[in-house]
Amino acid sequence: MNSGNANNDKMNNGGNDDLRFVLDVYMDSLIKAAKVNIVTGEFRFVKELPSEREHGCLDIDTMDDYPKMIVKNKWIYPDDEQDYLFHMRLSYLRERLKEKDTRRVVHSFRRVMGNGYNWITVCVALPPDFSDDNPWVSYTWRVSDNDSRAMEDAMCMLSGIFHKILKVNLTTDTYEPIKVYREEMTQELGHSESISQWLYRFAKTGNVHPEDMQEYLAFTNPQRLRGAFKDSREQMRLRYRRRLKNTFRWVMMTLLPSVEYTDDNQIIMMYIRDIHDEYAEEQDHRKQLEYYCNFDILTGLKNRYYYTGFCQQFEQRSYKANTAVLFADINGLKYVNDTFGHEAGDEHIQRFAEKLTEFFSEDLCCRVSGDEFVVILENVSEEEAQKRYQEFHELLAVDVLPLAAVGYAWRKDPTTIEEMFAQAEAVMYEDKKACYRKSPENAKVFAGRFIPA
Repeated sequence: MNSGNANNDKMNNGGNDDLRFVLDVYMDSLIKAAKVNIVTGEFRFVKELPSEREHGCLDIDTMDDYPKMIVKNKWIYPDDEQDYLFHMRLSYLRERLKEKDTRRVVHSFRRVMGNGYNWITVCVALPPDFSDDNPWVSYTWRVSDNDSRAMEDAMCMLSGIFHKILKVNLTTDTYEPIKVYREEMTQELGHSESISQWLYRFAKTGNVHPEDMQEYLAFTNPQRLRGAFKDSREQMRLRYRRRLKNTFRWVMMTLLPSVEYTDDNQIIMMYIRDIHDEYAEEQDHRKQLEYYCNFDILTGLKNRYYYTGFCQQFEQRSYKANTAVLFADINGLKYVNDTFGHEAGDEHIQRFAEKLTEFFSEDLCCRVSGDEFVVILENVSEEEAQKRYQEFHELLAVDVLPLAAVGYAWRKDPTTIEEMFAQAEAVMYEDKKACYRKSPENAKVFAGRFIPA
């Protein structure tokens, strides 16, 4: 019996020694450790940094004031200060630790250690005997391991891209801020502990452009989001304008499931980044493309691509008003190009385009090929169409050889532009024949105006 008791004592002592060994190793890996009353903020450090005691950081009353002293001493990396203060607030930690199945809350930040900054991870954990009557929790600080540092570096890079990063729980209607503008965490901007209320109030307090309001509210509707992510795990994106100081800027909101997502606990990530400058550049580029697609660079008139699209849309109209089509073909262009070069030919084309736009300023003028032009006159009577054609024809006839031969067609109940184009083209060819019948030398006389002085 005595021998057995001795063996048991030896085993028990060995177990205690092993436990002490593990605790010693664990404590050695910690920078700091403290016991904190999560309700009152009272704290007792189990392991401390001498420098913090020297600077009075441990002389304050509550753990709510402790982070402020750390920041005051400039030990936190400047870009991490606001996130650090937010994540260390007792009110925030109490809310997080109330969440279902949450036993610990972890946050990483950069602080001065030695001659530089190190990534530090603080862990706030509930002990097994935690209760309302025993609201003490443990705080531990340690240097982040390599994997954690790599993750934090990645998050740092993301923080440089996104101005707001939230970990959102759609099931509990809560969120954890990863990065947020400090001014957004105010009642004036609709801040709330409920993510649905925050998003709604943020818009309703004038921070979303009125034209984007309806789409924004529909996109961020929590019920819709819960259903959408149950149906698909694909990311969702919304582009809208948000107020920033005294102006609105384009931003992109991206939502995607977290690695912790389940249908019973719908945790998603929300990323919001400013895209105003790149979107404005994209819009300018698009406008340039639209211009080049629809406008003739030489004359500034609408081009054949635009004309073709107009004809297709015209044909699909249920109601078509009285319409006239004027067709013009420049005279002597080949002779000018062959004799004086294409630069002179371009000037010849531009001269006619100027006359065309001056006379038909409010109508649709198109350059449909190298020397062919079309004008479409809508809501015009037959008398008015004929009058305008005659006046333009007379304007061109002032020259020895008119700049162009012209023809026109009018329809009361037009079906297509093409049918009027064909008729106007036929009339134009008759006009061209008449021009050259007057004098075969007219083209040379006309071209002589391009001879250098």
